[in-house]
Amino acid sequence: MKGGEQSHPHLRFTKNCPGFNRLPLSMTTLPTPSQLASLDDERLEQLATGWRAQALRGDRGAFGIAHAFEVERRRRLRESELQQLEPLEPVAPPKPWWRLW
Repeated sequence: MKGGEQSHPHLRFTKNCPGFNRLPLSMTTLPTPSQLASLDDERLEQLATGWRAQALRGDRGAFGIAHAFEVERRRRLRESELQQLEPLEPVAPPKPWWRLW
């Protein structure tokens, strides 16, 4: 490995992720909302997958970080799916079950 590269390419922080360039490679704190917002969807998925794999190998510190990335992925997916939905038609009020005499 060259100067400071990790064995996991999906855990490297790249120039296209400015919020993460300031963080050390062995990140132990949760990413801030502004750092999460600066990531594109593809990079967010790479980081979520990489940190989850590290957590599954027994790294306790990686669990919270993986969870933060996964929560952001789900939030973005939910928002994009909601934007694709058509607005609902207005629903007619239900008829009363009793009859007035």
